[in-house]
Amino acid sequence: MLRQNIARDLHDDMGSNLSQIKIISEMEAIKGSHEKFAEIAEKLTEVMATMSEIVWSINPLYDSFDDALLKIKEFAIEILEPRGINLHFEAASLPARIKLNTTQRRHLYLIFKEAINNIAKYAQADEVVFSVISQNQKTIISIKDNGMGFATLNPGSGNGLNNMKTRAMAIGADLYIHSGTSGTEVILVMS
Repeated sequence: MLRQNIARDLHDDMGSNLSQIKIISEMEAIKGSHEKFAEIAEKLTEVMATMSEIVWSINPLYDSFDDALLKIKEFAIEILEPRGINLHFEAASLPARIKLNTTQRRHLYLIFKEAINNIAKYAQADEVVFSVISQNQKTIISIKDNGMGFATLNPGSGNGLNNMKTRAMAIGADLYIHSGTSGTEVILVMS
């Protein structure tokens, strides 16, 4: 009950105040009174999206695996479709109503959010397949693109891949990243 109350209060109180600030900033930006208002409105949009994700992650109404998958799919559609990247979702029959705790749900979502953002920013892909299967009492979730790949031994200066691995370890899952000239695949295996 406490989690539900916190989620509701964050959504109602903080969300309402942030929305008002965003509207005021957007109106001032439209009037042309100051270009900083446009920057403020943009940052507020980011803060509101992050807060929405936090509210979702602590709300006990969304404690199922299905809810986490739906959130990942919604994010993938929002980020990849405007870039002309075709999405394919494949889900084999899964055990009914797998429950996740708040930590598992949040880490699962953030692992695939990072993978989706990486595809959008760097992959130069036009096809993505997101799949979920149940095999040998394990759930295997993967996202694969047909982009240009990257060197997994030297993935760049960002923390994204390390954060994904740390999140997988935190929920007792195994994370595999395969990349080459025919694309990249991120695979999460949960027991």
